[in-house]
Amino acid sequence: MPLTAPGLTVEKVINWRHRWQTATTAQLDRLELELEEIREVWAATRARYGFARRPAPVLSDGNPKLEKGDTPTVGLSLAPAGLAGFGTVCPFSTPQCRAGCLHYAGRAARSSMIPRARAARTAMMAAQPHALACLVRLELKRRLEREPVLAFRPNVLSDLVPGPWLLDLVLEHDRRLIVYDYTKRGDSLSLVDGIDRTYSVSERQKTPEAVLEFLEQGHRVAIVSPVSKEWTPSSSLVVDGDKTDERWRDPRPGIVVLRPKGKIRNAKPGPASFVKPTSWLVELEEAIQ
Repeated sequence: MPLTAPGLTVEKVINWRHRWQTATTAQLDRLELELEEIREVWAATRARYGFARRPAPVLSDGNPKLEKGDTPTVGLSLAPAGLAGFGTVCPFSTPQCRAGCLHYAGRAARSSMIPRARAARTAMMAAQPHALACLVRLELKRRLEREPVLAFRPNVLSDLVPGPWLLDLVLEHDRRLIVYDYTKRGDSLSLVDGIDRTYSVSERQKTPEAVLEFLEQGHRVAIVSPVSKEWTPSSSLVVDGDKTDERWRDPRPGIVVLRPKGKIRNAKPGPASFVKPTSWLVELEEAIQ
């Protein structure tokens, strides 16, 4: 049974995704006048999930994936799909995506604290989406006071569209804040909201032609395929996505290759699988040359 925060039910948080997606700079400015109250709500939410009753950062920077690269990077890690019990944070996810989610890999697979921390953030988002956005914005601002350039991944394990406040922050800091994401939301790839997105190929794409449609539209795609550790791309349009998470540096259109990890490490590649045959990489590369 999913953990829930005090007094929260699905009925009470039914519109939280819309409120998260529409949060504006003006709304967050007003909320900053109530910052102490917001921090108390966050502390109470954390306590419900077994942590000490005190505020803590909502963004994480210790994720091994985010640490690959030269740019300091922070991310918002939620409990994926509907795991927290408030409705899904991954509205376009697939069965194989949910089954093989990296939430179940790495340190999170060996720790009860990491999944609880992700669930607590999700509960805070469901209960007070604008308040959580306020905390996220404040942490980004404080990091930008120390870092010449900062990268931010709003969806480490989720697939939501942040509100317009984020684009305002990107513009305010004039290329010092880089926002990027992976997504299965085809409708978000052309949004002008300050986020550099890479489309994540899944079992929905059963032929190379289905992937090629995204490339022909000028998008970048990420494909999970069992290439060897020694594999190196043969074209500038193909990159090894396991070397760094700095997707904004990659070509567009372009192909990002990721090796299977966690529960799908030994999955059999195939057209109807989340893990695609390596022959697809050759075929797609030739098609976009």
